[in-house]
Amino acid sequence: MLIKAPSAGVFVYSDPNDWAGRPVQTGERVGLLADPAVLGLQAWAPVNEAVNLKPGAAMTLFMRVAPLDPVEARLDYAGYQAIEAPNGVASYLLRGTVEGQSAQARIGLRGTARISGDWTVLGYLMFRRPFAAVREWCGC
Repeated sequence: MLIKAPSAGVFVYSDPNDWAGRPVQTGERVGLLADPAVLGLQAWAPVNEAVNLKPGAAMTLFMRVAPLDPVEARLDYAGYQAIEAPNGVASYLLRGTVEGQSAQARIGLRGTARISGDWTVLGYLMFRRPFAAVREWCGC
């Protein structure tokens, strides 16, 4: 069987040994077709650390392979519903697009993302967790 893609790209899938001899159902996702020229990033913001993030916010990615060469990106999507992140923490899904070119950036790399939001009152940031704990304790 021959399957043709609508455009050129890299087919990203899990370990090939996971698929050997396994029957596939119609509509089941086997992999994704990615354009290596348009790099994106996926991050998770823990629920207890989440602030109001707007699309277009500046992101900085510090890749594990090159932590001293940060990559600039823009936030495209911030999830509204908490899901379990790969590390097991309830988090909001964030997606962004890498701006410009980086010699080290490629599909599948991991790192840490910093998102820059709007300016806010310092007191809010300092007392956000204590206020949340009091609200949780008293039920209001």
